Amino acid sequence: MSRLLAAVEALVSADISFILIGGVAAAAHGAVRQTDDVDILYEATSANRERLAAFLTTHEARPKDDYPPELPFGVDARLLKASESLTLTTTLGIIDVFAAIPGIGTYEDALAQDAVVGIALGTGIEMLVLSLDGLIRAKEAANRPKDHLALPELRALRDLAPPRA
Repeated sequence: MSRLLAAVEALVSADISFILIGGVAAAAHGAVRQTDDVDILYEATSANRERLAAFLTTHEARPKDDYPPELPFGVDARLLKASESLTLTTTLGIIDVFAAIPGIGTYEDALAQDAVVGIALGTGIEMLVLSLDGLIRAKEAANRPKDHLALPELRALRDLAPPRA
C-alpha cells in the first residue's frame, strides 16, 4: 500500500484535480481488501488534462496489458480527451485514469452528488475521495466479479459509519 500512497502523493503534488476511487479510496474508508493499483476520476478540463498528461509522461506511463514494449507510446491531452479510461503501468505502479465511471459519471457529477468527501490518508494529505455510497454505486454499476466481492465490506462500513451532519 505504501507504493500506492506514494503515487497518490505524487498526483496531489502535481496539482492534478482528481477524486480517488477504487480500492485505495475504499482503504481510506477502512476497507482491508488489497488492491494493486490507484484509480482516479480526473477533472476533464484542458488544463488538468495537460497536467495529467505531463505527470504520466514523467512517470513513463505505458498501457498495462499486452502492449509490445518496443512500440512507442505517449500520453498527451488529446489521448486523454479521446479515452474515457486508461489502465497504465508507471514508475509509481499501476494507475487507472477515468474521465467518467459507471454509476457516478464525470468528476463534476461526483462533486454534485454528495459522492465526494474530504479524507486524509495515511500520508497526511487531504484529498477528494469517493464516498462509500459512491463506491458502492460504482461497483454495482461495473458489475464485475471482483466488485461483487468488495461490496459486502463496503456496505458494512457504510452501515457502521456515523450519520453525516
